[in-house]
Amino acid sequence: MGAVQITLGAISVALGVVAWSMFAATIARFVRIIRLGQPDGTRNGPVMARLATLVKEFAAHTRMNKFRNVGVWHWLVMWGFLIGSLALFEAYGEVFVPTWGWPFLSDLAIYGLLMEILGVGTVVGILVLIVIRQLNHPRRADRVSRFQGSNFKWAYFIEAVVLVEGVGILGVRAAKSALGVHP
Repeated sequence: MGAVQITLGAISVALGVVAWSMFAATIARFVRIIRLGQPDGTRNGPVMARLATLVKEFAAHTRMNKFRNVGVWHWLVMWGFLIGSLALFEAYGEVFVPTWGWPFLSDLAIYGLLMEILGVGTVVGILVLIVIRQLNHPRRADRVSRFQGSNFKWAYFIEAVVLVEGVGILGVRAAKSALGVHP
């Protein structure tokens, strides 16, 4: 392992520790806020039916798919961001060992195909959503929006993060292909 790998590895680990610390602090804050609430006796219905609804709503993205213009694109971005995180976590190992991959998983052709489809889907999906947001932006006088008067810097930040992750997924896959690690 050379000086560049050690330096990049140290930087990536340091940034990772900062990011995961921020994530843990945010989750702890969410939990503290949620615990302020009172129990709701009406929310104790059939657990399995409610769990099935949760899985269906999440996996199929049914509520967002009611918005025909953005539903499919949002679904691609959601799954690309969630499952595509595996490729970016794989990149931590690749900083130290460029040919590193998830044990067993990286050897499956379907995993490689899935990562590449999700990478492309994430990039295309977020670019389409960015265009849709700009075409329907609340700053237009004729546009009535629930976001009227909002500060959009966080929305733009999230869009940038998703775009970078999608490009990162494709970059990790391209680098592995260039190294001859996978076809």
